[in-house]
Amino acid sequence: MTDWAITLKFIHRSRTVAGELRAQLARRRQALSGQLGRRWQGLTPRERKQLRLMLAVLLGAAVWLLFARPALATLRYWNDELPRLRAQSIALEAILADGAGPRVAPNARQVPPARRVAASLDQAGLTGSYRLSGGKPELVITFAQPVPAGPLLVWLLNAPVSLGLPVRQVLLERSDATAEGRIKATITLATHSPSGRNGT
Repeated sequence: MTDWAITLKFIHRSRTVAGELRAQLARRRQALSGQLGRRWQGLTPRERKQLRLMLAVLLGAAVWLLFARPALATLRYWNDELPRLRAQSIALEAILADGAGPRVAPNARQVPPARRVAASLDQAGLTGSYRLSGGKPELVITFAQPVPAGPLLVWLLNAPVSLGLPVRQVLLERSDATAEGRIKATITLATHSPSGRNGT
């Protein structure tokens, strides 16, 4: 017997076995259907009603477990998560706004950086306590004598960015005990950026 004949015989036998299995399953399904039908017919109307109600409850429970419950859990999760995400978004926007700093008016860029800084320091109450040196690309502010720490730190946190002059370096030195609350400082500001946005 050739290999081809053996293969055909195997395929024929497999089909025969599959057909027999399908026939057995069909007979069993038919027998089970008939058995359930007879049992259903043997039930009283009240028992049939109770059985229908039980099946409806089971179906509802299955729908709840498979669909409604996960959906409600997802809604609850996002109801709890969205306020936190909104708070993070607001905080991030505030950080980005602080990082960007206030915009410098176009006419302010026409004023030399040293004049801008001097006017800002004088307005902060630090007149006569500083010395300016340098120009481009950096402007150095030196407070050789102790000055009040409060006004200087407030100016340092707000003025440089608003003037369009980012801070490059800050050196602070505490004064002696007899001048409590006063510090010496050397502040370096960038008067020119690679993008050309700052400085003049």
